[in-house]
Amino acid sequence: MRHWTIILLGALVLGACAAGAAAPPVTPEAEDPFVLKIDAGRMVVFTDKIETALDIDREEGDPTGAPTPRDEIQEAADSVRKAALAYLSLKARSCIEGKFTEISCTPSTPPAWLSEPANTQVSAAEVRRRSDALYAEIGPLLNAACALGREKLDDEMFCSVE
Repeated sequence: MRHWTIILLGALVLGACAAGAAAPPVTPEAEDPFVLKIDAGRMVVFTDKIETALDIDREEGDPTGAPTPRDEIQEAADSVRKAALAYLSLKARSCIEGKFTEISCTPSTPPAWLSEPANTQVSAAEVRRRSDALYAEIGPLLNAACALGREKLDDEMFCSVE
């Protein structure tokens, strides 16, 4: 019975979204922890499917030659964007897991540029500004994580990237 409730609820929500209508009223079943866990798990599967689809027919290498300086700037901007999103996710995970809470559980405001379309062309100076701001934001959590890694793994080179 629970299986059909989940399917029906999912169909109603998807139908409402597709039609542009408001979400259906919240029912006790919609707030059931099991249902919520299943729905959240589906989102992870959906994002995995998007990633798989993005990798379909991906060309290996660059058949046209070396990237132009503009392409390299955009690649750098893309890397900063990915790092910012990953950091926000890891910060949340750290807080949820009760690790580095004095750092990880402080409120964060994502940078405004994360709401821009990912293909927005930016200057090298803007990439540098974003990168420097992200380094400053990541620093405290990274330092705490590196200290833990060095101590627990007895590895002085734990955070070495050289």
